Amino acid sequence: MRGSIIPSCDKSATAKTIVLVYHRILWGWATAMRTASVITAAVVAVLCSAQAALAQDSRYPPVPFYDWTGVYVGANIGYGSATINDTTTSGGVSTSSSQTMTGVLGGGQIGANYQYGHTVFGVEIDAAATNQSVSSDTLTASMTSFATARARLGFAYDRIHYYVTGGGGYVQFSSSGTTTSPATGTAVSTTGTSRRTAWVAGVGSEHAITPNWILRFEFLYLGLLDNSQNSASAIPATSSESVYNLIGRVGLNYKFDWPGF
Repeated sequence: MRGSIIPSCDKSATAKTIVLVYHRILWGWATAMRTASVITAAVVAVLCSAQAALAQDSRYPPVPFYDWTGVYVGANIGYGSATINDTTTSGGVSTSSSQTMTGVLGGGQIGANYQYGHTVFGVEIDAAATNQSVSSDTLTASMTSFATARARLGFAYDRIHYYVTGGGGYVQFSSSGTTTSPATGTAVSTTGTSRRTAWVAGVGSEHAITPNWILRFEFLYLGLLDNSQNSASAIPATSSESVYNLIGRVGLNYKFDWPGF
């Protein structure tokens, strides 16, 4: 068209221009990636150098896991609930009674642990006094003290230790069962006070609140071996009974920093 103001388009020049711009974009992108890689490598090198310096710096020694190996002594306080099943017989007539005997208890313990990996082997001796008692028309009983000797096996992770325990013990226990004599029609009782043999099993957890002071939570099942007793009067009577004591207690131990422990 004559007089057109639209310039003519040189297709060859336009193509060369597009290729040149494309190559410049690629070159800029490659340069940016090389720069980013250099910066990243420099940052990683600085961080690794700082970490190595901190590891070698004596002001920042590695923190060791808690070691449960050692000898300890401590005290405990808790609560006991015992179940007593008693059968008293006289002249072929029997009276059965089941009672619950509860009370507060407290005492002390001494023991030793040896840790191998996460496994903790231990032994412990403990003794406690208690005011557990019960009284009814057919049965009167009380427990004044007990002592146990137990082995322990546990799993420790740093300052936390979970364990199972078991062993044997002695219990100071007294009881009196009452029934009616068919010969006289009167009440007849058996009386016995003895140190009874028992077995014990339980579980517990310990927490090292400082390098030396250890807080403990423990649950024990104390079973007295079955026993029988006779009346002290001229009218014959015999009682047989079983006693199971459930004990929950909290304790605090001090672990000694003796050489080699």
